Amino acid sequence: MKNLPRIVGIVALSFLVCRFPGYGETVSVPNIETRIRNSGNEVPSSALPEFKLPLPQELPPEVKTAEKSKPTVSVGTDPVPVEVPIAPETIATFESSGVTGHASVGSGYPSSLAGEFSVARPAGAAPGLSAQFGYLTSDGYQGKKAGTGYFDRSVGLSLLAFNDTGTKKWFTAVSIADRANGLQGANPAYFSIGHRLAGVNAGFDLFTIGENGPVVSIYFDSQVFTSVVERGATEPLPGTGIEDYRGYFLSPSLRLSLVRERYLFTLESVYALDTVDTTDDLHALSVSAAAERTFGTLFLGGGAEFHTDSQDNFVVPFFLKFGWEPESGLFGPIGVTGGLRTDRRTVFDLVRLDPFVSLEGMPVYAADWFTRVNITVHPLSDITLYSIGEFRRTAANRGTPVLTDSISFGTLQWARVDRDSLVVTAGIAYAGEMLAVVTEYRGELMDELWAKHLHEIEVTVSLHDPAPKHFWATEVSSVFTPDSKELPRIGLSGRIFPLPRLSITLSFDDVLPPLFNEARMRNSLYQERSGTILLSGRFEF
Repeated sequence: MKNLPRIVGIVALSFLVCRFPGYGETVSVPNIETRIRNSGNEVPSSALPEFKLPLPQELPPEVKTAEKSKPTVSVGTDPVPVEVPIAPETIATFESSGVTGHASVGSGYPSSLAGEFSVARPAGAAPGLSAQFGYLTSDGYQGKKAGTGYFDRSVGLSLLAFNDTGTKKWFTAVSIADRANGLQGANPAYFSIGHRLAGVNAGFDLFTIGENGPVVSIYFDSQVFTSVVERGATEPLPGTGIEDYRGYFLSPSLRLSLVRERYLFTLESVYALDTVDTTDDLHALSVSAAAERTFGTLFLGGGAEFHTDSQDNFVVPFFLKFGWEPESGLFGPIGVTGGLRTDRRTVFDLVRLDPFVSLEGMPVYAADWFTRVNITVHPLSDITLYSIGEFRRTAANRGTPVLTDSISFGTLQWARVDRDSLVVTAGIAYAGEMLAVVTEYRGELMDELWAKHLHEIEVTVSLHDPAPKHFWATEVSSVFTPDSKELPRIGLSGRIFPLPRLSITLSFDDVLPPLFNEARMRNSLYQERSGTILLSGRFEF
């Protein structure tokens, strides 16, 4: 609260201008831009236009089935997928009808149940709509008896309405996510811990200044977050209790954007309020500007921002970026981005990495000096080589929340730390008529902190029959960690298509731990799911 008078003094000025897009993003039209993250890749992209990025009330990471419609490899400044064609005729498109989607259900071992439902309609005479629901539960890890706390459960729902046609574009989105994990007897006073997120996001083009002039848009982001523990059979000992955690986030913003065929210019102001129960409020304000210009296959961009909040001193982020995106030839997308950036980080971000983290404290606005370089090469028509490197160094004493290896009374501790990080990704992808192979290395070359391992090698092999209408497809994936003693993660799946819009899939996930009678450990105390077998059916419409 100590910087609140300074913030209040410039709030009025801030709402006269608009914020620039995120670092590394390309020019987006229409003016309202958003991405509903983790909403599934089964709804055609034409049904979900790019709007302003909502806050991270995504579906929990576990809300997935083992099915994969198309494995992809992301390369470039903005991901450019290398697609492996598996049953393309089962992917419905809007060319044939105005509404499309899918429904799937599956069950398996250990006591697993999964389901998905997704439907979407593009905007036209009526607003566009989409609805997505996912459910996944598994109980009884590594042969443990069901109901003894060795379980996980995830449920997610997202709804979106939008209009990306006409002069005034708008969107509104609602998302709800619930995740629960059993505490596996680590603290007898508690049986499980649950995390819930709910958010409402909206954006509207208010008016255009003059004929074909800048567009003024308003956005509103909100989120309510809660973590609650389910009591066990005993009372917690003094000083060993796990406290509930709840709060909310509100953020209105105003943007002015001018979009032309070859350039984009934006101004934006954003105010944000974080409130956590029993903790002080966190106020933040940013005022920013950015521009981007294309020259054929080249583009240049840059921007600057003034950011201040009631927790840390002010900081002035900025970025410059250069890219080349040739339509054909030996080289694919090449990009260089660098500068100083600030990002809102919360302990709920850490929950996605480990659900047993201790939830306490306020969100923070971390700041990093950064440089990102990516290059893609196509030596042959069916082979792609790609590499991405990103360096980050903490700036302005604005550290980043990270997980530690310390566990206290059943919860994993976290700390806000400074860092020097160099993350490198490199891979090769082959996509033939029947066979596709993707090999990728991911590694952290500088910042060890408390990581279980720093290097990963992932290999995915996909195979399908050569018929124009595929009847079967199969995939094998493996993840190796050469700097640890962990068993590789091996997954197998096979799919048949008895009918044009119906597929049946049998999948085996992380098969090695049960075979070697070992538990896959999430950290030094808790197991995670392994040896899952799932039989599922999916219908496209």
